[in-house]
Amino acid sequence: MNTIADRADVRRRMQARCRCPACGGTSSGELFEFEWDGEEDSEVQRSSSAYIQWVQQALNRLLGAKLVVDGISGTLTKSALRSFQSKKGLGVDGIVGPITEAALIAAGAGQPPGYSGTPVAPPVGTPAPVTPPRSKIVLPESALTSLLPTFAGYTYSLDYPRYPWPLPGVSVPLAPPASTNCCCFAEALIVTAAARHVGPGFRWSSALHGLMMIPADFSDRYSPITAMVQSGLGTAIADGAAPAPWSLVQGWRSSTGGHTMIIVAHHVPSDRVLTLEANSAFGLNGVGCRNFGNLRDLPGGRPPPRWWEDSRAPTWSQVRSGYAYGLRMARLGVTGLSWAGQS
Repeated sequence: MNTIADRADVRRRMQARCRCPACGGTSSGELFEFEWDGEEDSEVQRSSSAYIQWVQQALNRLLGAKLVVDGISGTLTKSALRSFQSKKGLGVDGIVGPITEAALIAAGAGQPPGYSGTPVAPPVGTPAPVTPPRSKIVLPESALTSLLPTFAGYTYSLDYPRYPWPLPGVSVPLAPPASTNCCCFAEALIVTAAARHVGPGFRWSSALHGLMMIPADFSDRYSPITAMVQSGLGTAIADGAAPAPWSLVQGWRSSTGGHTMIIVAHHVPSDRVLTLEANSAFGLNGVGCRNFGNLRDLPGGRPPPRWWEDSRAPTWSQVRSGYAYGLRMARLGVTGLSWAGQS
């Protein structure tokens, strides 16, 4: 990877590794180095005292939990969280991830600290403000699919992934060689489409880039989903729900082997799904659709007509069962669906 020149100022380096299933859990992937750009303070810090206080205040209002608002995630706080998660039909683990956070906000907790321009939840006993949801970025499907021909010539590489284009706010290694992996492909496609469609108002950062790569300490195993939610590009899908069109998926085959992919479409009657992913498995050596082949081998670079009637198309149940160590999703804001051939 390209490294960033040393600077004698208040910048620091963070590390993250892409963890793909092709490594079989035996390799941690290539080390990504990226520059601290000073924007982290504007992002949600779920381990901070202020954030935990927001959670405690929310649980006191929503459940009458009577927690001490001290910013410490102790036994009583985790117990109250588990009660809230159970009540909302979420995974019950006593940990606030993007899905539980979204459920708290939807229940009336207000926005957590760290979101620029939004209020921190008020003290216990005061009425909860009516907080508008974070603005979501909506892209025409063509903004994404028009970029796909660039990836047709890309091969899969765990060790030397490259980006076709620069990304706003972050230093990334550019092709050649024309090779990519699951994390880099998803980030390059979604972020470039958003940056070109939205224009200068689109915001990305090295902190969000690091989440797309998954932190090396696994502090957030579903950080690509977190990145989509925090950036306004996606909305968390409830645990156990079926994928929506253009959903980013982060799954784990083992404790160290993860995979990032996009579910473009889900044909509910047959349960078959159409993927876009960079992989060296499922008949792929680069970017393509699972079991159908690389984009460069697909006629017109598109999936077969009525792909859902083709036995090669995996079912959602099959995909989900392949990630026994956990799977989460975020729905991207995409309109004008036609690439998958479904109305």
